[in-house]
Amino acid sequence: MRRGARWTVVVAAAAVAAMAAAPAAARSADDTVELDEAGQVTDRAGVLARRGGEVERALAGLQERTRLQLFVTYVHDFSGHEPQSWADAVADRNGLGRYDLLLAIGTDDRAHALSADVHSGLSAPQLARVEASVIRPALRLGDWAGAAIGAADGYTAVRGNQPVPKPRLRAAPADPGAVGSGGADPVLVPIALVAAGLVVLGYLARYGLRSRYRMVPLRWSGRSTEPPTQSHDPPLDELDRRARGLLIETDDAVRTRAEAYAYAAGAPPPALGRAATRTAEALRIRFRLDEPALERNDLERRRLLEEIELRCGQAGEALAAARPEVDEAAVRAGAAALPDRIAAAEEALRRLGERFGPAAVAPVAGHPAAARARSAQGAEALNRDDAAAAAAPLAGAGLLVDGVDRWVAEVERAATAFAQAVVETETDLAEAGGEHALREVSARAAAALAEARAMAAGDPFGALRRLGGADAVLARELASRREREDRNRRARSLFEQALLTAAPTLAAAQAHLTAHRESVGTPARTRLAQAAHLLERSWEVAHNDPATALPIAWRVDALAVEGRALARHDTGESGPMA
Repeated sequence: MRRGARWTVVVAAAAVAAMAAAPAAARSADDTVELDEAGQVTDRAGVLARRGGEVERALAGLQERTRLQLFVTYVHDFSGHEPQSWADAVADRNGLGRYDLLLAIGTDDRAHALSADVHSGLSAPQLARVEASVIRPALRLGDWAGAAIGAADGYTAVRGNQPVPKPRLRAAPADPGAVGSGGADPVLVPIALVAAGLVVLGYLARYGLRSRYRMVPLRWSGRSTEPPTQSHDPPLDELDRRARGLLIETDDAVRTRAEAYAYAAGAPPPALGRAATRTAEALRIRFRLDEPALERNDLERRRLLEEIELRCGQAGEALAAARPEVDEAAVRAGAAALPDRIAAAEEALRRLGERFGPAAVAPVAGHPAAARARSAQGAEALNRDDAAAAAAPLAGAGLLVDGVDRWVAEVERAATAFAQAVVETETDLAEAGGEHALREVSARAAAALAEARAMAAGDPFGALRRLGGADAVLARELASRREREDRNRRARSLFEQALLTAAPTLAAAQAHLTAHRESVGTPARTRLAQAAHLLERSWEVAHNDPATALPIAWRVDALAVEGRALARHDTGESGPMA
């Protein structure tokens, strides 16, 4: 059973993106596409009808004037893959070069991605301008040909340092390539923390790209076929500082806007989900930049920093379309209820501390004080009759209080789960017996069991962590002599125990970040974004292979603890950690 429903707060962007871009079940695109050798347009969705020639002429004009060759492929959807990764893989598989662009369009949900060589002569801001001015407006109207024609005209203009010409778009009465309406359905965005991420699929590895890190830089997530020429790009340090600032600014804006929708009339729009998804992608790219393999690879670092700027620009564009209409009466009612809710949360933490001790309370110990501070910010705004400004801090205060309630419940669950884990570990030890081949593994599991029992009274999460790692090794050694059903049952039990610590820890860390976002830098944000991405990944893997999902859940837990420690350091806090 999937246990993540309670903690959708942690993976809000993943849920948003999954709903906003869900492909029609009746059809799916091929995992990859061989581009049409007869021209630059590959129409697998059958949407161009009589306008194919018009598109080809526009693409030919772009190539004649700029040397850039734009390929356009239309498919029903991207088969569940992230559009950018899908486009980059198709570009690589078809051998596109330095001056080749690929615009991939999924007609069922009007998703798209552009794969362009870093050294094509088009910068990330130029690509973003064409996307915002031409491609997105055309796709919103279902003008499939107009998206390609406008892109060709737009790239011609920006290559010559001219403004993007206003496109002449044709609204389509219906999407001929879609099942149903062809537009994205309205999305209910969880109003908690939206700096989490959607799954980055392993498509590139599947189709055998040469390396994750290349000495010659790549497409905007793909590859380059030629070395760079001399350019006037900003120094790498300057680009790094600029990307960090933009990333924090964008992440804060998404969190604030998501909070404001707690008091808005109607459901949050899909645009907020898109902004959250792009921000999460940018945070995960920043996380990659901290990997040792990239320390001396300046070309790859520059490419990733430029991608961060591009994704943040896309998030900002989406955010501009997500402006809540705040219900003032609801805001004032929420403000009036907060003092009692905060007091109740403080009392719940006091009782939890009396029963278990400070370690069990530490991850959310600061929530009531932070909630009170944000409540005061909201009250101040209301005193100025500015309900719109009050909505975000008041909603943030409510989320912190809710986080306390969830945490208390999860600590109680962890205590119950630990008792069951002890029984299962004792069963594993009994099955191992005194067998010589298992003596060392059994000894480590027995020692972990003794240590965990000593910890359980004061820190059920810590006890589960200590026991889970050692017992998982013993269970793996015993797996070969167990029936398949028993192996799967034991693996799933270990995964659920790991998830019981990982998901609440991540949610508490995200709440802490949101409450103190004015002071938190990028290292904490990137680790929590990566943890949220891996949490979603672990759920997917566990459906069929809980044993493989187990170490992913452990990694989620470790990143959540590390991210919160970094956030506490940024805000000058100290004390026990989870």
